[in-house]
Amino acid sequence: MLKRENLIYAIPLKLKSLPAAVKLPGFLSPSHCRRLISLGRRKGFNPIENDRYGQASTTTACRLLPEDDELIYKRLAHRVTQLNAELWQLSLAGIYEPVSVLCYRPAAWIRPHIDADYRVPDPSKLSCSIQLVPRGSFAGGVLTIAETESFDLDIGDAVVFPSHMLHTVSPIKSGERFALAAWIHGPPFQ
Repeated sequence: MLKRENLIYAIPLKLKSLPAAVKLPGFLSPSHCRRLISLGRRKGFNPIENDRYGQASTTTACRLLPEDDELIYKRLAHRVTQLNAELWQLSLAGIYEPVSVLCYRPAAWIRPHIDADYRVPDPSKLSCSIQLVPRGSFAGGVLTIAETESFDLDIGDAVVFPSHMLHTVSPIKSGERFALAAWIHGPPFQ
């Protein structure tokens, strides 16, 4: 095991502690959130049969393309790029997969997972979750990142975090939770 006292020569580093996640209150207006849910209902929510790890999910989703709502893509690209430059300084390329409006009903949850998949050429670098309904619309459904940071989100609030951070959503006890999930991609780490 590598221990500092066993080092032959220490490298003097001044490391800045980076946050596991950043909450952005009021990232979207309540009317924009309602519009995204309405758009999802019109297009239709489909069960997430299996996630990228082959695990079954009870959550339903509707994917939205830029032509469905270009404003969400513009806001994500602008604010997440700005936040990345301030904090993580990851190499970003763009958004390669549609954003998803997720619907969690009672007993629905998302198991602990990471979004980064390094088996593909342009893996996820940053993930974003945006609460689309008021906090009082459901019980449960708490977003937890890195097993230590839980977020109490209200309508329009966003959380941005590096895609390699473990995260989960606890089971919904009552009501419905709608959230938008988005991923910003970049070249593989080297």
